[in-house]
Amino acid sequence: MTPTVRDLRTICAKPYGFWLDTALTGRAPDEASYCGAEPFLVLRSYGDTVELWTRGSTNRFTASPFAVLRDLLRQHRGRSGGAAGYLAYDLKRHVERLPETAIDELGLPECHLAFYERINRFDPRPLSIEADSVPRHSPLDDTADPPPSNFTRDAYEAAVTRALDYIAAGDIYQVNLSQRFKVPLSGDTFDAYLCLRQDNPAPFAAFLRLPEADILSASPERFLRLDPLSRRIETRPIKGTRPRGRTPSEDAALAAELLASEKDRAENIMIVDLERNDLGRVAEVGSVRVTELAALETFPGVFHLTSQIVASLREDRDAVDLLLATFPGGSITGAPKIRAMEIIDELEPTARGVYTGAIGYFGFDGSLDLNIAIRTAVVRDGVAHFQAGGGIVADSVPALEYEETLHKASAIRRALTNSRPTGDRADAVAVPQR
Repeated sequence: MTPTVRDLRTICAKPYGFWLDTALTGRAPDEASYCGAEPFLVLRSYGDTVELWTRGSTNRFTASPFAVLRDLLRQHRGRSGGAAGYLAYDLKRHVERLPETAIDELGLPECHLAFYERINRFDPRPLSIEADSVPRHSPLDDTADPPPSNFTRDAYEAAVTRALDYIAAGDIYQVNLSQRFKVPLSGDTFDAYLCLRQDNPAPFAAFLRLPEADILSASPERFLRLDPLSRRIETRPIKGTRPRGRTPSEDAALAAELLASEKDRAENIMIVDLERNDLGRVAEVGSVRVTELAALETFPGVFHLTSQIVASLREDRDAVDLLLATFPGGSITGAPKIRAMEIIDELEPTARGVYTGAIGYFGFDGSLDLNIAIRTAVVRDGVAHFQAGGGIVADSVPALEYEETLHKASAIRRALTNSRPTGDRADAVAVPQR
């Protein structure tokens, strides 16, 4: 039975409440959303320290969070329920030997997975959010000065220029660079999430309640899905974006422009090759196939070029092996992946945290479904932190790359600053105050 919004609000207000939200439906026959609260165990990690919380006690020790996750999933194999939460981008250093030069400003765990005896799976299609449930507010001026960031404009453009130097030298073909913004949030975070999903409905959205922060995600991108019965793996990387038009003719022109863009198609194919290689490390020989290549995907606010790669997981491998072979996703690092991640650490001043990590669940039946944590905000101590970035390639223009990050950040900023755009497709709404 599909819960109401009131039910979901109640669930998400409980300790470790979560909602994995298929907010944009009609894309697959087996779409589902998930919710739960009050876990019996919580796995968190900070660097090399793992923290296991159970009802009444906390145990801290040194270990790989991936090894602990594997052990816990094996211990509970065959039970109902599973683990839900996030894997921060910075867990990459448990996958590859990488430097730690970026500063962690937020202090959240790198791994946060709560283990639930029951996870409620429900059909998201009957769920609707009434626009009138969120009070109206004046629109945000998109031409206003951008919110505070961990980059100045000059510094971001200098970072892009440095990335172009690495590309010219043959170190990399592509790298994803981002900047982090922050805005005050005085309203309730669940209401802010409702605004975010109303403005930007996404197939892999999420709301997570942590003791020290809330995570709001409107991700359009699936990182990994594993079916434990068929052992089918699916990943759907996105590379290539255009805004939607305000008229049907402008809309069609922007879609055609994206499909005709050699730059965007080349970026997409580059990431597809990277993902094929990653999946090949754990897949049955000959099973890795590209079933969609740079296909146009339409969302309420943007067009994307999306590809799909599928494979069959080897019998001697499990969900954690799959994760170790592919994490973090290639669409948000670059190619070659390891060198791109080294350059990201050099050029971005702060650790990414949840951004470009993964949010989702691990079922005790061996299943896995994770998003790429883009269009995602961390709300802590009344401040929302969110990032936006883009792929840098040989013909990138630093000034345009900077502007692209502002455009990508504007949608989430609107929801978090109590407004949405006016125009042909939207009315103003606001985040209610406490």
